[in-house]
Amino acid sequence: MLERFGILPFVAAVKPAVAATRNDRVGVLGTEATLAGDRFNSLVERFGDGVEVYTQACPGLVELVESGGWNKAEAEILLGCYLSQLLARDVDTVVLGCTHCPLLRPVVERLAGAAVRVIDTGGEYKQ
Repeated sequence: MLERFGILPFVAAVKPAVAATRNDRVGVLGTEATLAGDRFNSLVERFGDGVEVYTQACPGLVELVESGGWNKAEAEILLGCYLSQLLARDVDTVVLGCTHCPLLRPVVERLAGAAVRVIDTGGEYKQ
């Protein structure tokens, strides 16, 4: 039942992100509702001890993916804006915290650069 509410995928991403960070700064891309939710925040409290976790809401990405635009210039522009907010905080690990985000992983990896590790929560949605 927890998986239905997105809990298990976030646990599967938050824990390795905290373990993977070299500078104790992790960024999370997700929907506004997910990032503002009590469940997500309790996971960060539970597994993020000693690590700064920065969140970035990504309005428009779900709609972009659902319309088939994840591989287009618009995706790169939107993600560039959202990622720049996290990269400005010197994160070295980024969690793709939305079930639609794995389709955007190649763009995120390209924009973030090789020094940033990308971890996603929705492996079953990968292309």
